[in-house]
Amino acid sequence: MKKLALTLAFVLSMGTLLAACGGDKAAEGGKEAPTELVISTWGFAEDAMKKNVYEPFEKEYNVKIVTEIGNNTDRLNKIRQGSSKVDLIYLSDYYALQGAEEGLFEKIDRKNIPNIEQLYGIAKAPIGEDYGPAHTVAQLGLAVNSDEAKTPIESWSDLWKPELKIKLPCQTLRLRQGL
Repeated sequence: MKKLALTLAFVLSMGTLLAACGGDKAAEGGKEAPTELVISTWGFAEDAMKKNVYEPFEKEYNVKIVTEIGNNTDRLNKIRQGSSKVDLIYLSDYYALQGAEEGLFEKIDRKNIPNIEQLYGIAKAPIGEDYGPAHTVAQLGLAVNSDEAKTPIESWSDLWKPELKIKLPCQTLRLRQGL
């Protein structure tokens, strides 16, 4: 069910973008030429995305999907500079919030996403009602080997206990950098 909800959110997000797109009639047979849809993403599992999501979507909605691949910073900076023709962008929440606060993204009409109420509450409007739903929702967990840990660790804040400083020297650096 979770996979279906996330796939549905992706398809609905792309469908919303296409509602405003028009196509040109191709010279042969009067068919409309596919509309180009540029998706800015990280490039993870591109083969699987192409086969299972992009190709079926292209066929059903007469679009040609072009991907712009890169990290969050580079892709958001292209939009800031006006050097990107992106229609749909996938960003982590931190970068998505920056783009929204800077007015870089178009606002959406949530009425065009009829199944949005079936998403998890946290996925419906992660950066505000004016912007799209989350494409994924993730949680982090903390696992501790109680046979090895002499100091009880029951929450993330316990990682800053002075007695753990020697055992976890990089924790502060990694958490500050978002790693």
